Amino acid sequence: MKRLVFLGFILLVFLSCKDVSKPVIISEDGAWCWFSDPRAVYFQGEKSQTYVTWVTSQGVIQIGAFNHRTNEHEIVSLDSSLKPDDHNNPAILISEEGKILLFYTGHASRMPIQLLVSKNPEDISEWKEPIVLDLNDKEGCPQYSQTYTYVNPVYVEREAAMYLYWRGVDFKPNVSRSLNEGKDWEVGKIFILPDRIYKDRRPYLKVSGGTQVDMHYAFTDGHPRNEESNSIYYCQYNDGVYQTANGEYISDWDNLPISPVKCDRVFDGGGEKGKAWIWDVAENKKGNPVIVFAAFPNDDKVNTAPYRDSVGNVLRSDMIENHIYYYACWNKGKWVVNEMVNSGKWFPMTEEGENEYESNYSAGLVLDHEDPSVVYLSRLVNGTFELEKWETKNLGQTWNVTSITSDSSFDNVRPTAVRGAEKGNPMQVVWMNNEHYISYRRFRSSIMGLQVK
Repeated sequence: MKRLVFLGFILLVFLSCKDVSKPVIISEDGAWCWFSDPRAVYFQGEKSQTYVTWVTSQGVIQIGAFNHRTNEHEIVSLDSSLKPDDHNNPAILISEEGKILLFYTGHASRMPIQLLVSKNPEDISEWKEPIVLDLNDKEGCPQYSQTYTYVNPVYVEREAAMYLYWRGVDFKPNVSRSLNEGKDWEVGKIFILPDRIYKDRRPYLKVSGGTQVDMHYAFTDGHPRNEESNSIYYCQYNDGVYQTANGEYISDWDNLPISPVKCDRVFDGGGEKGKAWIWDVAENKKGNPVIVFAAFPNDDKVNTAPYRDSVGNVLRSDMIENHIYYYACWNKGKWVVNEMVNSGKWFPMTEEGENEYESNYSAGLVLDHEDPSVVYLSRLVNGTFELEKWETKNLGQTWNVTSITSDSSFDNVRPTAVRGAEKGNPMQVVWMNNEHYISYRRFRSSIMGLQVK
C-alpha cells in the first residue's frame, strides 16, 4: 500500500465581492456512494480545516484537507489497490486531539475493513500502518456470505466508545464497537435482520450520532429493485438500549439483531406512494430524529408525455420514474411526513438501447446535521440536475429554496453536508459533478464544494 502517492496544493477560488459564495472544484476526479458516512468533516483545532474523502475513477482512495485560514488545499492518495467503484469511498472520524481516522473497504469484497490513523493531529500527509478490521462473525455465522461493503463509524461520548457499521455477514447491516479508541474491536454482530425471504436480502442503513440521543438509525427492508414493497424504518440507541422514537424497548447490545417489525415504520413502501430508499437521518435541536428519503410511485410505468414538477419546471419527456423526496420528523409523539418535491428521474446516463439497472439512483438529498431544518438536494431543472438549499420552519410543511448551482453543463448529484460545520462555516456542503456517469464503476466525476467568503 502506498501511503502517500500524490500531494498537491491548490488555492481555492473566491468571488471578488463580499458575503457571496461560489462552487469550487475540490477534486477533478472523484465520486462516492451515499451509504458510507461521514464523507466530509470540519474540525477546529490549531488549524481550521474541512476534510473530504472520495474514490477516483481509477479506484484510488483519496482524502483532501482544506485550510480555511490559508486557503491551501491538500490531496493525498492512500490506496490504489481497489478496482474502480464509487461504493468504496471512505468515512471519517476525528478524535478530540485532531487525529484523523479513515475507514474504507471494497464493494461486496472479501477484503476486510481498513482503518488508517494519521500520525499527527490535523495532518493528512503521514499515516500509521493500516489496521485490518476482519470483524465478520465467521465462526458464529459460517453458513452466510462474509463480504464487506460500506462503513459508518460513530463515536458515542457517553460510553467513550466507537461503533462501526457495515454491510457484512449475510449482506445485513453489521456492527462492532471499540472501547479503547479503535485499538481493539469486538467481533461483529448482525444488527438489522428482516425475514430471510430470499438470499442475501440487504436492508440499507443510515446512522447518525446525537447529543441528546446516542445514535439514530433509519433503514429499509432491502434494495427497492428487489422488494415488492420497501418501507422506511426507525430506531434509536440511548444509554445502552435500542428503542423506538417514543422510548419503547426493542433490544440491547447482548440481544441483537433487531427485527424491523419492532421498529417504527415511518413510511409504508407498499402503498400507492411507492417503494422508498433511505438517504439520511439526523437529530434536531429538540433531540428528535429527522429523516429524508426518496419514493418511486410509478416504479415500472412509462410516462412519455411532458409534465411539470411541483415547482413548475418542465421535466424530461422520457421520464420512466418519478423520484419524490420526503421529509419526516418525530414531533409530539408521532411521525410527521411531508412530501418535498418531484426531483425527476434517475441520474445515471443510461446507454442507448439499454435498460437502467439502477433506476432508483436519485440525484440525492441530505440533512444538515448541525441544523436538520436545512436540506441540500438535487433535482432536475431544465434538463440538468441542480443543487438547492431548502429550509423549513414548520417541520417540512413549507420551504424557502435557494439555488446553489444553475445553468450547469453537467449534473450535480449526491450532496453531503459537512459534519461539524456550524452556521457561518466557510464550507457547508460538497457534492459530485458528473461529466459522465454510466454506472458506479464507469464515471468521470469531480467533487465540488460551496466555498463562502
